[in-house]
Amino acid sequence: GAGQIWEVVTSKGVVVRCAKAVSSAPFDARLSPGSLVQEVQREGDRLRYNRIAGTGYGPDSGWVSVRVAGIDLLLPSDIEPPPPGWKVLEEELPTPEALLALPGPPAPDGGGRSRGRAQ
Repeated sequence: GAGQIWEVVTSKGVVVRCAKAVSSAPFDARLSPGSLVQEVQREGDRLRYNRIAGTGYGPDSGWVSVRVAGIDLLLPSDIEPPPPGWKVLEEELPTPEALLALPGPPAPDGGGRSRGRAQ
């Protein structure tokens, strides 16, 4: 439920999207392995999170899949919070329209942003 801590357990990190739909725009950065996140909302295998400071790196907030094709990407963690409590990072999620308007990083060949599907 809300407030549950999850840990990124896949070695490749997790693709973060700006909305629940898996077709929504992804952030450029992935959520790194070992990152701890706090559950904000969960629908099926889709999880909206806020990242816990000092654990891993990647977008502070977003939507991820906790499981893909039967493989766990994030698992609930029963880690004890530090005495002052978790420092939870949160950012407003951009609208899909705003995200499309953002300039992407230049491709290595100097061309435009690649629209190919990442594996």
